[in-house]
Amino acid sequence: MIFGMDQDNLMIISLVFLGVSGFYYIWLWVKGFINEGMTGDKAKQPWE
Repeated sequence: MIFGMDQDNLMIISLVFLGVSGFYYIWLWVKGFINEGMTGDKAKQPWE
């Protein structure tokens, strides 16, 4: 037992956390592509 919780519960919590954070990461990419497509502007590189 870690933090007074069973190992199975900790595994479920960590998998849910990783799933939510992965979904948010993918959503940021999709939202960026949508915004880029609507404005027609390409993302500039830092050296440009």
